[in-house]
Amino acid sequence: QDLKWTADRIGNIVASPNNRGEHVYNKMRRVIIDGKKRQRTRPRDEWLSRPCPSIVTPALWEKANEEMKKNRIEAMAHPSYQYLLRGLIHCDCCGLTYASAPVTGTDRFYYRCAGSKRLRGPYGKQGKFCPNKSINGQELEALVVMDIKKFAAQPGDVKRELRKSLARRDEAKPIAAEIAALEKRLASRTQARERVLEQYQDGVISKAQQNVYLMKINSESSSLEQQLAALRAKARDTQANLRQLESVDAVLLKVQKLLEGKPSFQTMRRVVESLIQEIRVVPVPKNSWSKVPGTRNEWQSSYVPGTPIKEGEELEPHVFIRYVFPTPKERQESLPLGKLGTGSTR
Repeated sequence: QDLKWTADRIGNIVASPNNRGEHVYNKMRRVIIDGKKRQRTRPRDEWLSRPCPSIVTPALWEKANEEMKKNRIEAMAHPSYQYLLRGLIHCDCCGLTYASAPVTGTDRFYYRCAGSKRLRGPYGKQGKFCPNKSINGQELEALVVMDIKKFAAQPGDVKRELRKSLARRDEAKPIAAEIAALEKRLASRTQARERVLEQYQDGVISKAQQNVYLMKINSESSSLEQQLAALRAKARDTQANLRQLESVDAVLLKVQKLLEGKPSFQTMRRVVESLIQEIRVVPVPKNSWSKVPGTRNEWQSSYVPGTPIKEGEELEPHVFIRYVFPTPKERQESLPLGKLGTGSTR
């Protein structure tokens, strides 16, 4: 049989563990999807292996596969299509990454959940596809570029938001003093617990009395520990904001320099990767939206993220973007606001 040496076939041969002397089997399983038999990969902990004759050393096999991995990464730097947000968007429904999907015969493309067309992630294990919707790629990328350019052109807004955030924290008593006072009270509860144990051992109090005293001390200690945890988190946020305020100018200069003239795709990609903390797509039931009372074009959803999605429920994608710099309101765009569109990539 005349077999062609395609890139996929060569890659499969290089990646096969048989070459290093390990035969892996029980990797696949049969499943029924829409009444048809399909092959699906089993979880890795169900795979079985046994020794077999090798044709290369394990070290050479590792080196060859590492080289293939480098080649794949290099190929991603020169894709047929260039997607600014590749690998940065995550599905809040199943946790998988959103992948780019061009529309055949057009210059349009969408970002869609990697589990929406393949049985992957938590839904894939149940033989289902992720219900989260795809989002318009051009509109989302334009929105991100607009925010970044506004940050570079008008950094004063960012600094004002940081200072407001710090001022709100400074209105309270100094956090360090509060933490020290709570730590002192917590230490006193530890000493009280030791005194109760000593009194019981000396026969001063009964077992029942000891239990009552210890229960009260433990309750007080638990409350103090919770207050301490909240204050320490607040202190960390304050320090983070201070560091962020100090670094805004440095980041701004770097971004302004990169955006000079007409930046290349690779340059914009570097800027996006450095300024975006996360992009999440939250599936929101369409019937959960209602207009905010007293407004003309503001909408709100009664849906609570993380609530299980009902079978067959019509969903809309709610895009949440968090930058390393603060914005007057964390970016949240949704279909009722008319900013982003959904679409099929079939």
